[in-house]
Amino acid sequence: MSAATNKKRKRARSLEILPEAQQIFRGLRFYFIPNDDVGPARKLRIKKALERGAKWIKEWDSEITHVIVDKSLSYSDILKFLKVPSISSSIILVNEHYPAECIQYQMLVNPDQRLYQVQGFREKPAQQQARSSETSTPKSLPRKPKKGAKHKPSQTPARTEPSEQNSVDGPSVVEATPQPVPEAPVLRAPELQNRLPDALDKAIEETLAVKDLVGLSVGRR
Repeated sequence: MSAATNKKRKRARSLEILPEAQQIFRGLRFYFIPNDDVGPARKLRIKKALERGAKWIKEWDSEITHVIVDKSLSYSDILKFLKVPSISSSIILVNEHYPAECIQYQMLVNPDQRLYQVQGFREKPAQQQARSSETSTPKSLPRKPKKGAKHKPSQTPARTEPSEQNSVDGPSVVEATPQPVPEAPVLRAPELQNRLPDALDKAIEETLAVKDLVGLSVGRR
């Protein structure tokens, strides 16, 4: 068994992959500068990043998401190392403090902070500019109506007044409707004429009856 194989197995055993909920670097592709684990501090940084879901990219490609640089290196050193005129705006360039802070806070911190900037790097990538513009752009104010234009009042729903019956606590009181009082019949002229003879006849009959009684009582004596 070769020494290289033993070295790979020993490195695999030393990694302790954390649960998925703690893999804050999951899906991210890290390229370290220098891109080796010779130094003890860099070796520990790479190990902790891999345990939290990051993938260590050994060869430069277009799918790299983050370039992690030793704090002693400047932007010009990086360009000389990579032999490129500039770094793509799609890549986030940060120093070694960035992964350590993410691990400390258990989340991806904002890479635009000055603490994570590489020496001599002044140009922000397009993604960072977009994030800055989203947070700094104020909300648009409502437009003023044109001069001479009629202002339409905002429509508000009509308020419904509660009924008197609902506004009074306790049982509702219903007022009694007064019943009409029957009026005495009014006798018209013909009816009055028909009734007068009847009354007169009764009076005559009563007078005659009294006379008959008196005559009987006298005859008996």
